[in-house]
Amino acid sequence: VGGPGLMPSSVLIVDDHALVAESVERRVRAHFSDAVVRLADSAAAARRAAEACVPDLLLIDLELPDADGIEVFRELRASHPALVGALLSGVLGDADVQRALDAGLSAIIAKRDAPEEIGMALEAMQGSSRWYSPSVRAVVDALEGEAPFSARMLDVLGCLRRGLANKQIADELRISEATVSFHIRQLKDRLGARTNRQIVLRAAQLGVRAQD
Repeated sequence: VGGPGLMPSSVLIVDDHALVAESVERRVRAHFSDAVVRLADSAAAARRAAEACVPDLLLIDLELPDADGIEVFRELRASHPALVGALLSGVLGDADVQRALDAGLSAIIAKRDAPEEIGMALEAMQGSSRWYSPSVRAVVDALEGEAPFSARMLDVLGCLRRGLANKQIADELRISEATVSFHIRQLKDRLGARTNRQIVLRAAQLGVRAQD
């Protein structure tokens, strides 16, 4: 990922679906109001745009009409090593996720999770963190050999599902409120949630089993 406090001056969005590109553009402009934002609908157009003005941030579709988005990112990053990239995709197989990780893409955003997750991904990249949509997070964790949810995270999830407040959770689990807050932040990150209620809803949608 780029350096701490990434604030791109130039952003390139590459997607051949105009409605998707425009939706992403709105999110980017809202998040980086001073950046120059350009759109391209193909790999060829993306190369021309990058030659005219080197982007700091690239958001690119996996399936372009004339190329594979991951390979285009690799190509552009070879010439511009500081380039930060996010992959957009309607359908992602495990092999695609692995290729995206190997290529050094900083975010993987499933289009079905957009546009809300785009803002979260931009925030993560701005802070030099990686972002993965909830629907691909489990695949990433499996590929990287990590358990997506620790036992303690599932304990906290169970308490949230029962409607307990942070202090009540701390008392029940015999941990500090600061520790509870830490696990809630982890749950929000893994599930792409902004509130405790969304944690519970997304966990149910994704079939994450809480500890009762």
